[in-house]
Amino acid sequence: MSSEQSVAKFAARRPDWELPQLQLEQLQLHPFDALRQATSRQPCPKCHKSRFLYCYDCAVPFTAIPSLQLPFQLSIITHHAELASKNTGVMAAILCPQQVQLHSIDQMPACDPAQCAVMFPSDDALLPDQLNLQQLQRVVILDSKWAKAKELNEHPALQGMARVKLPGCPKSCFWRFHTSGVTDEGMCSIEALHLLLRALAERLPDPSQRSPHHFDNLLWYFAFQHQLRTGTTRVSLSDTGSFEEGMPSRTDPETHVPSHIG
Repeated sequence: MSSEQSVAKFAARRPDWELPQLQLEQLQLHPFDALRQATSRQPCPKCHKSRFLYCYDCAVPFTAIPSLQLPFQLSIITHHAELASKNTGVMAAILCPQQVQLHSIDQMPACDPAQCAVMFPSDDALLPDQLNLQQLQRVVILDSKWAKAKELNEHPALQGMARVKLPGCPKSCFWRFHTSGVTDEGMCSIEALHLLLRALAERLPDPSQRSPHHFDNLLWYFAFQHQLRTGTTRVSLSDTGSFEEGMPSRTDPETHVPSHIG
């Protein structure tokens, strides 16, 4: 399936839907050369499943990637009923393997709740500028659909942790959308993480991380995949599979994560 056919298929589900444009000129991204040279799906060296660009089950990249360090540990929690192929949190795990953990709610690492924050728009959620960055050791992202994110948010493992939400109503550029009656204001996890870090940048303890573009490469995979879907960049796969079969791409209702709404 071509990128144009893919976008057309998505739009057929919602005639009023258009794939939002990603403003690449506002990002400072590592070049896409390595990704453009990936012309075929290949077996993951761990699970041996055929994937494109990376294995979303094992969080293994198939090309050289930009290096990136986060200012805190990051737990990305997916509901047990959801598929890893439909979530963007794996992109953060690949790009920041020393600081990002993908796990279930039952595998939440032992930590001091006072040093953690969960991205969720509860009534008492803080804005990024209200977080104590000297104390913040771990951020939790609920990489799940809205109904399941609400369920995860109420789990005892997250009790006592502050909630944080993004300011305003940022527009997602994700290539999935909600069905009628579900908010369109959700951000996918990798977008939400990027916006959170951009909002925190000026106050981060490490001066080397205070540039507003320091964490732009969190969107490296996301931006490239967005370009594939808009047809602004192309790859020619040498096997019979489409690029969509090897990475999270299929449209699914309610896949924006309202836990990241401002």
